Amino acid sequence: MEIAPQSHELRTVGSFRGPKPRTGFFLNESLAIDELEDANGPVRYRRNGSRIELERPVSAARFRYHGQLGREGNRDFKSRAWVQPGEVRLTEITIWYPVFYEGASDVPWPPEPGTGILSVSSTENLSWFTSGIPIGANRFEFREPSDLVVVGVPFASATYAGRPELRIASPRHEALAVPARSTWDALAGHLGPARTSLISIVEFPATGTTNGLAFLSSNLVVLSSATCNYVVERTPRALRVVAHEMAHRWFGGDLRPVGPGTRWLVESFAEHYAWVVVREQLGDEQLQKIVEETTKQAGEVPTSILALGWEDERVYSAGTLGVRALAERVGQQRLDDVIRRMHVDRVPWSVATLFEELRRSGADVRQLSSFQRDWGLE
Repeated sequence: MEIAPQSHELRTVGSFRGPKPRTGFFLNESLAIDELEDANGPVRYRRNGSRIELERPVSAARFRYHGQLGREGNRDFKSRAWVQPGEVRLTEITIWYPVFYEGASDVPWPPEPGTGILSVSSTENLSWFTSGIPIGANRFEFREPSDLVVVGVPFASATYAGRPELRIASPRHEALAVPARSTWDALAGHLGPARTSLISIVEFPATGTTNGLAFLSSNLVVLSSATCNYVVERTPRALRVVAHEMAHRWFGGDLRPVGPGTRWLVESFAEHYAWVVVREQLGDEQLQKIVEETTKQAGEVPTSILALGWEDERVYSAGTLGVRALAERVGQQRLDDVIRRMHVDRVPWSVATLFEELRRSGADVRQLSSFQRDWGLE
């Protein structure tokens, strides 16, 4: 893969292989497919936005595609976030390789681990950060499923020792280091050490805007300057945002969701554990304010969690209240222990296995069954 920052262009030549034939995949709609073929020759397809439907199933294919990202009209929020060309750049290739789906009701999620090599063709006097591993000058390797995020910033980084190391690219890296480390350590205390040796945190100086941009991709956390302001001030909102994004290193990163309810397993659990961090660091009163605010947004609860669609934002409100109700039903410590064990033993992260592990842990079977009925998780 090669990215040319000056032209916002991505060019990719690659291949994919799966354990069984696939009927389609998702690909950023800004990317044009130049070539798609398998051992039997060219593969014809129909395209509907980001959805690619193959005319015949394939288990392995070669592909070539290209496109310009970050242009006006691109609906991908992060890909639109190019600011002040020549000074700072940010783009997200969503998705940088095909994301398979099994059927119409399945939720897309990045596939099994693969390897990709990215080259940034021009440095533009910027320091470049990605969600991959540096392997040379402006070259990065990607070994796990993730969207590919590339950020160019006009300042260097500082590295802070610990597990994992924190590499912070910001003019105020010292001020950000303490809250970043304490938030990460709080999450690790509940969920166990994440399988990573380095987390990069990059301040994105969106000058002249209060954009609250914040997200994580693999080992890279991107925070807008506005969000960094609040992190330094230790506001409840900032702590919640940063804890949520860091929690994705577990929920969505190490714990990759499978089966129904994948977005609940990723977004709602990340948000719940952000609430846990807020309570521990800022107290019960601040947590209660968050719960009251979320309850107003959630609509009627309990609700059927599995009926929440991929783009249904109630996953952050009603879905999180569902995780909170589960923690109250089984006990936060038991929930922590079960998730930590699933994480360490690499147990598939699914609704079915979560409740199976909770039963094995000694949680009341009748209460779990009642919870699953009330929240539509059967």
